[in-house]
Amino acid sequence: MKIKYILVVSIISTFISCNNDRTQHKDNFKKNITSIRIDPDKIANLYLSEIIDSLKYIPLETSQNCYLANIDKLIWYKDNFFVLDKSIKTVFCFSQNGKFLYKIRRVGKGPGEYIGISDFLINPFKNTLEILDRNSRKILCYSISNQEFMKDIKINHTVKDFIITNPSSYFLYTMGTDFFGKMNDLNYNLLQIDSYGVKLLGKYFEAYEGSTIFGYSSMLSRVNDTTALFSCFYNDTIYEINKNMVYPKYSIDFGKKMLPVNIAKLGVDQRIEAFNNNSYACHLNTFFETDEILYFQYQFENNTKKVLYYKNRNKILNFNYIINNDIDGIPLGEVKTVNGNNMLFSLSALRVERFIQNDERVDSNIKYLLGNINSSNNPILVIGKLK
Repeated sequence: MKIKYILVVSIISTFISCNNDRTQHKDNFKKNITSIRIDPDKIANLYLSEIIDSLKYIPLETSQNCYLANIDKLIWYKDNFFVLDKSIKTVFCFSQNGKFLYKIRRVGKGPGEYIGISDFLINPFKNTLEILDRNSRKILCYSISNQEFMKDIKINHTVKDFIITNPSSYFLYTMGTDFFGKMNDLNYNLLQIDSYGVKLLGKYFEAYEGSTIFGYSSMLSRVNDTTALFSCFYNDTIYEINKNMVYPKYSIDFGKKMLPVNIAKLGVDQRIEAFNNNSYACHLNTFFETDEILYFQYQFENNTKKVLYYKNRNKILNFNYIINNDIDGIPLGEVKTVNGNNMLFSLSALRVERFIQNDERVDSNIKYLLGNINSSNNPILVIGKLK
């Protein structure tokens, strides 16, 4: 595997279709793009001790008032963990020690209520927790300090993910269709709207019929208060959204397994045939980035693959879903987020219970901390300190 750097010195209209004059100026795209070469057929047998120095377990408080079925999304904001469980249409807030603080569950069709939760975010500019309801086509804003409903914002688009990187606008990942699934004049995968939901500020990445997949993981991921990462299903590039700007940051080179350049423009039947007859690596998603590392996922041969790229070491780890935990043996769940020098995993209570009952090698400290966990408890968060 090798890494190379490409200097972009011209307008990247080949990457982005945009109606925003600010983002069309070529000087905005003079930026080093990191090209990361990955061979999808070469998978590392990754041991946790290769990337993690130590582990800290945080059982989330369990009570009648706070019971989670799943962790669909987790945001580590300041000293609290915000956890989304889509199945019960609830966002929970826990302290850094796992103590339950509050939850937001306002299901209905009245003011301040939603039908379902497609996504949520923390708005650091207004100190609000904001919920995206794709079915009702609106964003609902609640105060973090007292959980009171503040306002809702109507959106005229079919949206899966959303992000905020500046006080005055949102970026939306869309299907490029209207509510009835028909292509329209806003057939772009990434839209920028003002914070009132009234004005369209930018449109990026033209969508084609059947080319947008909503069933996969997040395509928009927060890096910090003013930065996010984004990609499209048929795109081999990870883009950075910085305040109001969108530009390519990482180019992922899968070699012979790369998608053909114009595959998104083919008819739906032709694309299906192309995928059936070839093994393509595609669909970059679930991005986490710090000053030291970039983490993302991709699909290859109907499996999810993970990549951990160490920026300063020029090191790439391409591995499968499961990381072998040779630190204390507990089989960890998926990576939920990265914060500073910490990688956060989730772990089901059932998995912990079975491990402690069936493995004679369990460390005494683990038994002391997690020995009372049973299958009816909430998940456990695991913070791994990156090396």
